[in-house]
Amino acid sequence: MRAAANTASPLGADWRIAVYGRVSAAENRPHLERQAQRLVASCAAKGSQVQQMVREIGSAVNESRPKFLTLPANPRVTLIVAQTPKLSMQ
Repeated sequence: MRAAANTASPLGADWRIAVYGRVSAAENRPHLERQAQRLVASCAAKGSQVQQMVREIGSAVNESRPKFLTLPANPRVTLIVAQTPKLSMQ
């Protein structure tokens, strides 16, 4: 008899996941929504539930990421998932 497959999150119940999405301009807002949906779906496929979703619009030329910077400072967030090729151009 085979053992039942483990459907629990590989990260365990103690992980509190925040998803971070960013695009460079307001006209790319539809891409931001799709990016957020992909990230949440990716976490769900791994059995992990997202507790917080942060979306930000801002150029990669400057390093201003006020919404992103709230995540590492938040003790309730233990893992940040992002699909961003680079957080900065510098």
